[in-house]
Amino acid sequence: MKIRNTVFIALLVTLLSSCSLFPISSSEPPFINSSGSSEEIKNTFTERIENMVSTGKMPRPVDANTPEVASYDEEAVLGSAAHPLLDQVSSEYLEIIAFEQPEQYGDAFLIKAGNAEIIVDFGNPADFDFDDSTLYKNYLKDQYNTWITDQKVELMIISHPHSDHIGGLDGFLASDVRSIGMLVDYGYRYGYNDNAYYNNIRSKMSSRWHGVYHSAYDSVNNLNGALSRTYVTQELFIDWIDTGFYQANPDLNYTNLKYLGEKIEDLNITSVVGILNYKSFSFMLTGDMQNSTSYGSIDGETIMTEAHTSDPLFHQVTMLKVGHHGSTNATYAPLLSKIRPTLGVISAGRVDSSNSYGNKTGACSGHPHIQTLSRLKNANVKTYLNSASGTLHFVTNGSLVDPIYFIGAPLKSSLIGGQNGYSNSLNSPYGSTLDIDKDLWSSTFYNRCHA
Repeated sequence: MKIRNTVFIALLVTLLSSCSLFPISSSEPPFINSSGSSEEIKNTFTERIENMVSTGKMPRPVDANTPEVASYDEEAVLGSAAHPLLDQVSSEYLEIIAFEQPEQYGDAFLIKAGNAEIIVDFGNPADFDFDDSTLYKNYLKDQYNTWITDQKVELMIISHPHSDHIGGLDGFLASDVRSIGMLVDYGYRYGYNDNAYYNNIRSKMSSRWHGVYHSAYDSVNNLNGALSRTYVTQELFIDWIDTGFYQANPDLNYTNLKYLGEKIEDLNITSVVGILNYKSFSFMLTGDMQNSTSYGSIDGETIMTEAHTSDPLFHQVTMLKVGHHGSTNATYAPLLSKIRPTLGVISAGRVDSSNSYGNKTGACSGHPHIQTLSRLKNANVKTYLNSASGTLHFVTNGSLVDPIYFIGAPLKSSLIGGQNGYSNSLNSPYGSTLDIDKDLWSSTFYNRCHA
C-alpha cells in the first residue's frame, strides 16, 4: 500500500505541475505586437540575443570612460558613484529601444540594464495613431508596462520641449510607473507646449514621483545637488555635455533665452546632450542639436564640438543618436570625426503619402535627409532607422569581444512614396517583416528612396 501511495503522489505532482493553475515556475510575459512577433525580458545575454542579428560592430577599448569605484553610502549625493540611483552592482546586458513613431519626426527611447531604466523623451503627441489604428498613447503605455516591471524609472531625460519629444506624455502617465528617481531636462519654460509636462512631471518630482529634479545647466556646473556625471548604477552612468546653450533659470520663458547675448531662436540647440557609458560601450544622446537653419542663426553643433576639442568627457563613442531625426542641419563631419561612432540610430516617424520635398514624395520626402545619410555612410557608421525597421532593439553586454545585437519589429504604419517619375515606388504595407533585421543601408526605404 505504501508503494501505491508513493506512485499516486508522484503522478499527482506531475499532473499538477503541467496544469496552468499550478505552475512550477513563471517568467516575464512577452510583449506581443499586433503583427504577432514577440520580444521579452531575458535573464542572460545569451538568451536575449537568441532571435537577434549581429550588427558586426563591437565596443572599442577607448569608447567608454571608467567608472569611479566607491562603497555604497546612502548619505552621499544622489547620483554619485557612492549613491547611484539604483543600488545595483552589475547587469547581464544593456538594451536600448527606439520606439516607432506614428508621424514625421519623434524621439522616444527606453534604456534598460537589469532593473535600471532610463526614459529619454516621449515622442509624438499621444493622440496620434498608426496606420493599424493603434493609438500612440496606448502603444507607449503598453511598451512601458512591458519593459519597466518594478513601476520605477531611475532616470528620465527630456531633451527639449518640442511636441515630437514631449507629446507622448499621456502614454507615460497612463502606464504603471509610479516613481522617477531623477529628472534632468532643458531647464526653462516653453509655455503652452510644455504645460502638461511641467504640471505633471517637473513640478511634481518630489510630491508625486518621489524623486529629484535637476536642470541641464545645474548638472554640467555641479550646482544645487546636481552632478556633471550621474551614476544610474555602479556600472551605468551619464556624463552631461556642456553645450553652452543651457540656461541658469529653470523658470525663464523661452522668449528670453540667450547665448553670449544673442537671442536663441531655435530651441533645438538647447537640447540636453550626454554620453551614456556601460562597461566598454557608450551611447551619445543629442536630442535635436543642430546648426543654423531658417529659424535660427546659431551653429549649435559646431559650437558644441569646437568647445570640447580636448575634453575627456567628449570622447569617441560606440553609438550615436543621430541629431534631429537625421536632418541635413545636423551630424556634420567635424562631430563625426571627433566621436567616431561605429553605430547610429535615427528616430523619424512615417511621412504622410501626400508630402513632397524636392523630387521625393511620401515616405521618401521627410527625415532622414540624404545629405546626412551621405555623411554617415562616408564615416562608415552603420545606421538604423525606426521608420524603416519598426521599433528598434539594441543589446550589448558591454564587452570588447561580443558584438552589439539588433532586431526591429513589423511596421505599424505603411511606407508609401518614391522619387518623382520613378516606377519602383516605396510601398511597404503594415505588417511587413522585410526590414526587421536590416540596417538602413540595406533597407527597402534606403534602396528605393536614396540609393
